[in-house]
Amino acid sequence: MRAVSPSLVFRLSSRNIWRNPKRSLFTLLAVAVGIWSAMALGAFTRGLNQTLVLKAINNLTGHIKVMHPDYRRDPVVQNRIEAAGAEMLSVLDSDAVKSWAARVRVPGVVMSERESQGTTLVGIDPASEVNLSFIGKGVHDGRMLEDELDGGVLLGRKMLEVLQTDVGKRVVLMSEGVDGAVADRGFRIVGAFDAELEATERNYVFVGRNVLQKMLGIGTDVSEISLRVADGRQDDVQRALRDVAKDSLVENWETLEPLTVSMRDVQSGFLHIWNVIVVIAVGFGLMNTLFMAIFERTREFGLFRAIGMRPAMIYLQVVGESVVLLVLGALLGNLLALGTIGYFAGGLDLSRFAQGLEHFGASRIVYPILRLSDVVTSNATIIVLALLSTLYPAWRASRLEPVEALSKI
Repeated sequence: MRAVSPSLVFRLSSRNIWRNPKRSLFTLLAVAVGIWSAMALGAFTRGLNQTLVLKAINNLTGHIKVMHPDYRRDPVVQNRIEAAGAEMLSVLDSDAVKSWAARVRVPGVVMSERESQGTTLVGIDPASEVNLSFIGKGVHDGRMLEDELDGGVLLGRKMLEVLQTDVGKRVVLMSEGVDGAVADRGFRIVGAFDAELEATERNYVFVGRNVLQKMLGIGTDVSEISLRVADGRQDDVQRALRDVAKDSLVENWETLEPLTVSMRDVQSGFLHIWNVIVVIAVGFGLMNTLFMAIFERTREFGLFRAIGMRPAMIYLQVVGESVVLLVLGALLGNLLALGTIGYFAGGLDLSRFAQGLEHFGASRIVYPILRLSDVVTSNATIIVLALLSTLYPAWRASRLEPVEALSKI
């Protein structure tokens, strides 16, 4: 007897799907929801991870930082380094470095006429902070420091509330000087900066670098040199700096911000777990659908075998049904995912959860990031593994004996 053509098998598979439209529809939706959730959740997780990383880098860390070996353990004025020399400047001014800044950064106290608050005093050159840290974006109220010789001070909006003061009024800054005595000076508040996290607005007070150096009596020495590098050049720049700054500690942001790295890894791990759950759910759903279809069509498969259809063709017919369901579900899932990501392309506002997000260093606005590799991975993982789950039901259908199958009611 003439063998049945594969095109006929495919047509039979496509028609057999809709014999039980409700069951097929639920299976199709399961595939679509699985791919939609994997792609959408992946895009938002990647966007959230990026905000965490950028927040850490912008928070005066940069990609790489040079400091005294003991500064991380004890950030006092005694643990300082010399200003960049000729060898270090050759690295800092290379094409691999986008921007860099030398800062004086010591613990201190800020006092208004009503309140006092512990904080971190940061001496900066405002021009160097542009495109390097959050303070380089300007201020919310008042004006930015003009240069490193500016005698004014910048406070965060939250700090103004704590101190019960405002722009234009005077405060006193105190810290330990190079001789171990208390160094203090009065400053006029020239501006208030706004940050994503309220903790940042409380933790930092900015003054001109040269002014703070004179107040502490450290000459031209600095506490740290922070820099941002070109994509893919971080390791090269770090090695070059270690070669020219052998007496200093040169660390990248991943070492300096372990909490951010841990949060990023936890979120990526959660995404992988979710993908596994989705694959298992879709696989079992598809397997259940095919087993039910085989049970209902036992006599039909027996008739096909009786008229000469080979077991391989029955096998392909069942697999073909799952392929059609998977392709339709994948198309729907991708359309839903792209629509969702496109809808939130302007950012997902999480302001109502701002206080909770602040503990994790996350931004109030999350922008989804979708990469081609994520689309391929989400689709391939779910489709391939779901397709594998159909092999056993298809094999069972192909192994039915004609006489036994035709005797089933």
